[in-house]
Amino acid sequence: MKKLIDARNLPCPQPLMLVKKAIDTGDPDVVEITVNSSAAKENILKYVNYVKLEVTNIIESGEEYIISISTGKPEKEPAPAHSVVENQADGCPMDERPMGKIIFFNADKIGNKNPELGELLMKGFIYTLAELENKPGVLIFMNDGIRLTVEGSDSIGNLKKLEKSGVDILVCGTCLEYLKLQDKLKVGRVSNMYDITEKLMNSKQVMTI
Repeated sequence: MKKLIDARNLPCPQPLMLVKKAIDTGDPDVVEITVNSSAAKENILKYVNYVKLEVTNIIESGEEYIISISTGKPEKEPAPAHSVVENQADGCPMDERPMGKIIFFNADKIGNKNPELGELLMKGFIYTLAELENKPGVLIFMNDGIRLTVEGSDSIGNLKKLEKSGVDILVCGTCLEYLKLQDKLKVGRVSNMYDITEKLMNSKQVMTI
């Protein structure tokens, strides 16, 4: 039996969650999902690879992708969608390190009354984080906060220092795509709403900047 899923125009992480749900039910032999986002495609491919299933075909037509997945029994039980290992610039997230404190960045400035002062304060804050002995476990960047992680940001060097020290840096893939900055990312790994929400909900120490 084939399960057909039309996930075009659905926001992150809905396409990935629809695939996960179809696989978890164990009913279809093949799941065929249509998406029109390269980020959604990469998220799905990473997850399928993690649960040891097979992508049997990918049809690309313009900006649309039709992905066929064979749902034979995986070598391990399907993991949560956020448990996918990824490289820095890939689409689906995971890191099983202890989270520690999470700092959530939803802007590239601190405060909104004085933009120049706000940029200076944010630069100083990230520099201080990089110099602290007691570092956070995770940094999450969404909305305009992602501008701190892309080409042109004065904080790239300090964020790379934090990443090198073991801090997990998550950058919202939908935000990168919306602001057309996908090719400008310089630090961190592209994540999705499912992973970000899971991390926030599972942490007792979240600070928003």
